[in-house]
Amino acid sequence: MRIIPAHMIGGGVAAGLILSSKITIGTVAGGAVFMLPVIGDPTAWLLYFLIGIAVSIALTIALKAFGPSKKAVVETA
Repeated sequence: MRIIPAHMIGGGVAAGLILSSKITIGTVAGGAVFMLPVIGDPTAWLLYFLIGIAVSIALTIALKAFGPSKKAVVETA
């Protein structure tokens, strides 16, 4: 349960940046890179998209590094 929250936060950061900059998108459905021709400011959109990816990656690495490990401890009697 460490990867899903990291990706949700990264996606939220990207969406928040895109919405706060008022970038217009000429479609109602996604498609990521295939939407670039109908985006009002594709350079800023792509930058915010990459920032969201970077946040997701950083949080995933941090949560995996500092979270509990799955190594089983075997005790012998």
